[in-house]
Amino acid sequence: MNGVSSNLSKFNLMKEENQNSELISLLETEMVRDVMQINIPQEEEKMIDANVVYTWYIEAEKAIRVLANILNVPMVQAINQLRYAGHHVLKANTLEAGQQQNLIEAYKHCKRAIFDALDFYVYKLSDDYRVLLPFLDSDNSSKFEGLLKDHIMKINKCRTECDKRIDYYSGVQKTLIEGLHLIEQLNIIQRETGVGELLLKEKRVMQDQITNLKDQLNSYNQSKGSE
Repeated sequence: MNGVSSNLSKFNLMKEENQNSELISLLETEMVRDVMQINIPQEEEKMIDANVVYTWYIEAEKAIRVLANILNVPMVQAINQLRYAGHHVLKANTLEAGQQQNLIEAYKHCKRAIFDALDFYVYKLSDDYRVLLPFLDSDNSSKFEGLLKDHIMKINKCRTECDKRIDYYSGVQKTLIEGLHLIEQLNIIQRETGVGELLLKEKRVMQDQITNLKDQLNSYNQSKGSE
């Protein structure tokens, strides 16, 4: 029975790995729109129409779907931005007044959705995955520490050298496929070694300790206040 369970786990692991690899390849093929190319300067926003909004919506949805799967987290902020965009599109198509302004607002929310998705990707890369490194074996730790450091340096260089926000996100977008392949390699190691579960357990312990300390501090403050 244990052998069957073990084989099933390996099968599910391989299936998940293949799905994620396919998602990254799909994004690499489909992500043909550089955010810089489809950006509309503020002074030209009056030119925004339904086609512009549609383009940004589809590009945002692609990025969100892939990042949510690879990072294994709900992209709540980015998804909410697309919900707001849909609300403005609906208003643009049903209200007689304010059609252009609603299309502009929809465009801005789609744009923000991509930015939020890329921001979350950078955060996960620089914070969560860096925490994994001490838990890996020495060979993998040295290898991924170098790869992760180089990749984060590219993003930081882009942040410091870009004068405009859109330039920075365009730069992050250009590193996205490389970064996702790196993240997926780390995800595979997590799944194979159980490192991810260990980190979650330690995080829960730390959260419990913080809660206990807060309770003790509150009790102490209350006792001092009643004296």
